[in-house]
Amino acid sequence: MQDKPARRKGNAVAALGKKLSRRILHSLAVVPVLGQAVAFRLLRPRGTFDESHRVNTPDGAHVALHRYLPQGPRRGAPVILCHGIACNRYFWDISPEKSFARALAAAGRDVWVLEMRGHGQSHRVPALRPWEALSVRWDFDDYVQHDLPAAISYVREHAKAEKVDWIGHSMGGMVMYAYLGTNSGEDVGNVVTLGSPTFIDNRFWAWRVALAASIPMRLVPHWPVRLAGWAASGAVLALHPIIPQPIYSTKNMTARDAAMLFHNVLDDISGGEVSLGLQFIRHKGFRSRDGSVDYAKELSRIRHPFLLVAGSKDFLVMPRDVRAAFGRLGSKDKKLVVFSKKEGFSHDYGHADLVLGRNVRTEVIPIVLEWLDGRTP
Repeated sequence: MQDKPARRKGNAVAALGKKLSRRILHSLAVVPVLGQAVAFRLLRPRGTFDESHRVNTPDGAHVALHRYLPQGPRRGAPVILCHGIACNRYFWDISPEKSFARALAAAGRDVWVLEMRGHGQSHRVPALRPWEALSVRWDFDDYVQHDLPAAISYVREHAKAEKVDWIGHSMGGMVMYAYLGTNSGEDVGNVVTLGSPTFIDNRFWAWRVALAASIPMRLVPHWPVRLAGWAASGAVLALHPIIPQPIYSTKNMTARDAAMLFHNVLDDISGGEVSLGLQFIRHKGFRSRDGSVDYAKELSRIRHPFLLVAGSKDFLVMPRDVRAAFGRLGSKDKKLVVFSKKEGFSHDYGHADLVLGRNVRTEVIPIVLEWLDGRTP
């Protein structure tokens, strides 16, 4: 019988060989053409939702809702997950091991993943007819006024629920700020936002660059982010964590998850969305398209329970920006959690890794579920 030291040595050699093979394969991903073939093989999405639904909006568009049924007895209200800017459904379901949506369903939640218009399987500009974007300049106000109410109404009807809970990342949380600030919100129960500000701090260098190029950027009717992300995914897979960028903390994401973010999650942006976003940055504000509604000021009207989550190393939405949202909320039942080593967590979290980080299932999701369960009748 092989002794334990020899067995341990053999296992260590096998693990090293596997790690080396993976690194060699990842390195091939940086080679043009070959890199895309490697990336496509390694990064293709796995698994499917239990159900997918098409929901018509009052203005003639449609959005997609993807559902994971609760495992075991249903707990609490159905929960809608909403992505941020330039993302789609895969943000919440990037892989079976890292799926935020599946983790909630495993805890007994009825989970619905919403794709706003222009993203994923929702109403979008055809890839081969980009000129159609000239007549469609969807933006944040369309999400608030049309997509969000249609999705909430549909989920309530099909889940036979009085209210829905909402979890939004970045812009996905901002739309709920705006919705509750301008409506009674009787159809919404509890709200969780992850890296969602009430203004965009234009001191960050990336936002300064955007402002400097704002005039030509406003003229582009459609931004093919999906194609750019797919093209970059091979390099991300091969060079992670060498390439510095503000989207996530490189220490808190694996090479494969980072590349899958680029390959599967990043999605196109409407010119209208970019234009209104630049307006947010320029004025350090959070207003409607015509400027008549200051969404940030309306937060004082909100009385819903809120959990706000921020990453200490999030450079796109800095913790102070989330704290500002926390201070503006009129709710008496609100809580702010900043994920950092200082607060006892494994990493200083960035922006995307609040959902896709290495330890989200053991750190972020338990806090979200505990908070929601504490407000479940």
